[in-house]
This record gives sequence, C-alpha cells and structure tokens, in this order.
Amino acid sequence: MSSDLEIRPMGLNDYYQIKKSIRKRDKLAYDKEWLKLDRMTMCYCFYYKHELVMFSGIDYLEDEMRILTRGTTFKGCPKPWGPSKEERTFPTVMAGVSVKYSKYIEPTRKIVITINNETRFGEVMRNAKKHDWMVYRETKDIYNVPQDVYDVDEEHCHKMTEKWCNKYGIKYGEEDVWM
Repeated sequence: MSSDLEIRPMGLNDYYQIKKSIRKRDKLAYDKEWLKLDRMTMCYCFYYKHELVMFSGIDYLEDEMRILTRGTTFKGCPKPWGPSKEERTFPTVMAGVSVKYSKYIEPTRKIVITINNETRFGEVMRNAKKHDWMVYRETKDIYNVPQDVYDVDEEHCHKMTEKWCNKYGIKYGEEDVWM
C-alpha cells in the first residue's frame, strides 16, 4: 500500500519550506522569526500529497527528552478523529515517531510533551476528560514560558501511532528508525 504521507528528518530545503509556511500562519505560540530549531536534536517534516503539513522536533529538557517541540501544522494536514484527545490532532497521533527516535538515541531517559500554558490548545488538553497516553505532571517555566508538562506513556503512544501509520500506509517497524 502506498501512502500520500511522507515523514523525513528536516533538511535544508525543508527548513526553507518551514520558514515560508510559518510566515503564512496568523496565530502561533512562539515567534515566527525565532524558531530555535538549533535546540532540536531532530526535527521531522511531514508531507501529505507533497505539501508540508507539519513539523515537529525532539530536544533535551533537563534529564528528559521532549517531543513535539514546536509541533506546528499547516493547511492540508490530515484530520484524525479518534476516541481520546490524543487521537484528535495530527501531531499527537504521530508522536510515536518521536518517541521511537528518542528511545533509539536515549533509551533510559523519560519522554515528556510540553504545551504552552496560556494557549487555546493548552487549555483544551488541560480540560480534557479522557487522555490515553499523556499524563499531566505540572506547570512550570521552560525558557521563561509557562508550560504544562505531560509524561508520556511510551507503549500506549507507540501503539496509537502504529495504528494511524497503518491507516495512512506508512511502515512503522524496527527496520525504519528514520534517522
């Protein structure tokens, strides 16, 4: 089964495409001109039907790995609709890709997701009644920005991403670490 969705590590051409696409966005939780991509250990680009629809990074946060850093979607992004909050946004559906790579490079570090506290998405996630694999831990300042920190249940996250990758026709096995 072929897929219209392609996932790859960010290259120079992807960086320019990210900058071009981000300038078209109105509301973001961060400065469009200061993406801080240099802090990321890895940045994945997601293309759907040859159009950039999302990028998402992995970085070190104290003694943990943070995934979905700067996770941003663009027009044309697939819209999953599952039973939990994590299965209703494309970035969280694809989080297992970042979990897998994080465990590949740092097998003993815990994995977290942070969401800017004062954003609409932050409020939605805090008020969600059902979470599958994100467990709220605390709100704290990270790089001088109040952020909600969620621990990641790695096994559940992996299974959810595997389910959606199968739906999109993407190989998600041990042979593909996407490095």
